[in-house]
Amino acid sequence: MDGGHDKAHAATEGAELHRYVHVLYERRWAVAACLVAGAAGFAWWASHQFKVYQATTTIVVEATPPQVMGGEVRDVVQVGPGQYWEMQDYIQTQRRVLTSDRLAARVVARLHLERDPAFWPDGLPASERAAAQAFIDAVSADRVPDTQVIAVSYRHRDPEQAKRAVDALADAYIESNEAGRDVSTASASLWLAKQSDDLRKRLADSELALYEFKKRNELLSVSLEERVNNVARQIDKLSDALTEARLRRVARTAEADELERIKSGDAEAVAPVANSPALESLRAQVIDEERKLSELRARYEEPHPLVRQQVAKTALVRAALGREIDRLVGAARSRETEAREEEKSIAAQLAEAKDEGLRMTRLEIDYNKLKREADAVSKQYLLVENRSKEIELSSKIKANNLHVLDYARVPTVPVSPHLVRAGLGAMSLAVLVALLLALLLDALDSSVKSQEDVEHKLGLPLLGLMPRVPRSGEPGPGGAVTRPIVIEDPTSPAAECCRVIRTNLLYAGLKQPLRRLLVTSSLAREGKTLMTVNLGAVLAQGQSKVLLIDSDLRSPRLHKALGMRSGIGLTDVLLGNATLDEAIQPTGIPNLSVLLSGGVPPNPADVIEGAAFRDLLDACSARFDRVVLDSPPVLPVTDPALLATYCDGVLVVVRSGRTGVAQVRRTRQAVGDLGARLLGVVLNDHSPRGFGYGYGYYERYGSPVDDKARKAAL
Repeated sequence: MDGGHDKAHAATEGAELHRYVHVLYERRWAVAACLVAGAAGFAWWASHQFKVYQATTTIVVEATPPQVMGGEVRDVVQVGPGQYWEMQDYIQTQRRVLTSDRLAARVVARLHLERDPAFWPDGLPASERAAAQAFIDAVSADRVPDTQVIAVSYRHRDPEQAKRAVDALADAYIESNEAGRDVSTASASLWLAKQSDDLRKRLADSELALYEFKKRNELLSVSLEERVNNVARQIDKLSDALTEARLRRVARTAEADELERIKSGDAEAVAPVANSPALESLRAQVIDEERKLSELRARYEEPHPLVRQQVAKTALVRAALGREIDRLVGAARSRETEAREEEKSIAAQLAEAKDEGLRMTRLEIDYNKLKREADAVSKQYLLVENRSKEIELSSKIKANNLHVLDYARVPTVPVSPHLVRAGLGAMSLAVLVALLLALLLDALDSSVKSQEDVEHKLGLPLLGLMPRVPRSGEPGPGGAVTRPIVIEDPTSPAAECCRVIRTNLLYAGLKQPLRRLLVTSSLAREGKTLMTVNLGAVLAQGQSKVLLIDSDLRSPRLHKALGMRSGIGLTDVLLGNATLDEAIQPTGIPNLSVLLSGGVPPNPADVIEGAAFRDLLDACSARFDRVVLDSPPVLPVTDPALLATYCDGVLVVVRSGRTGVAQVRRTRQAVGDLGARLLGVVLNDHSPRGFGYGYGYYERYGSPVDDKARKAAL
């Protein structure tokens, strides 16, 4: 199934291509006229063109200029892209610079092109601006693919002028790049010099402020850092001394308090706290005397003299111990007071040291601020000075990232006009216009030319195609009168086409026999008479008795088509001047007879419309198997419409490429309005010459009648 679909699709495409080729062949004179006009126009254009020459200079665009002084000395401006990936944009920018108005004005001023007759072959311009515009219009700058090279081209009628101008453009471009670098360097140098003066003054002011600060705070001999360290060490020492003084004061206070307890309490029950031999001796004596007193009291009564004596001695020893304790307590309190005073003194010194430390810290902050400002200004000053020296060195080095690779050569071959390419383009355009013209003429042509026009535009069946053949009755070779093509050349494609038409008519008459057939056309000279003769002959070859009737009573031509003389005919029979047997004549073709028109009546329509004519047709149908009527054209007169009502079918002959679609439609309406049966259309005078048409081509236009239907029709 797919294979059948592909074949059908291929056949459709082939038919479309065949149609276009046929259209071109039909409009061959219009196509030829377009081609000739295109060739003539190109020849005229080429003869009026001036030769234009193009000179090209190549310029290398490097990413960075050569580093003569190494990487430490840098330019004030970056003259090339910093990254490889930026190179594309950089080169595009340089292309725009090369074609800029400013650079063109420099070249014009350098070469004085506004006064150069070689630059202005047709006269001098009015201003340098006009010269610059004319110059830039002829300049192009293109990147050489996969390189960092820009090809700068200039076009001019004079090859020497083209070379001189493009070389000057390249030099001006290089110089412009260097000048831009120099201008930027000079501007940067002036700015850096001004900054250097300002920074030098600021540095002097900051150093003087630092000196005044040291002088005011007596920091000239000893550094502030050392002073801060000394104060910190002093604070540490005083802090330790204060701690020791506090410990001594606490110890002496505890000693004095213990002695007070000894004084107020039992001396023997308190451990010694003072390192005093006298106190220890007295305490031992008190203990000894009290022991003796206890012993005496154990032996004697209280009034005993020994007891009283011992009591007195013990009291004396106790009194001596009290005095010694009082002396020690006074001494301890005195030492406590001394320790307390020492503690206060050390605390006061520590407070003074801390105040000095805070003052030193504040001084250090202020000093560091002044020093930072001085250091920052000093660094800026050194940076500016170093950069100024770098710029001074770089300005003396004429390094450039642009240089000319090759200057232009004097061109010897013009680039315009390119006659071969222009000729091909002109011919292509002419061919295109010719094709469009042919298709346009074909689209505007409303005539019927093909089977598709008959079937799609008219909606009528195509009974067959008739090629262009010599007319019957016209002198042939040797002066003899030619007979119908089916008799004269029975194997020709035209004869086969007649047989195809016969077969299609017989096939159409299977359901309703076609005993009487009317052959007509829309207009005159469309070949209906020729079709009548050939159709009658081919029907007669099918063993049918056929009668041809010339019913065109206005301009009869059937006798001429058969090579016969006009004599007794249809009008004579209708008027009673002759019998039907006398009027019917043989044609010399077996089974084919003819009834000529006879004399031309003054009112043909009235003759045809009468009952006598209908009776005559009935008599003819009784004698012959087929009756074929040749009628006038449908559109000029009403006769064919009347004749169509007497016949079993109507065949309309349409002349290919002459009869319009609208005319055939009016013919169909005129015939159909009276209820006549329109069988179809025969496309006459179809001219397939030059395309290999032959028998097979016309055979495919027959209806698909199988053998049984064909035999039944015959």
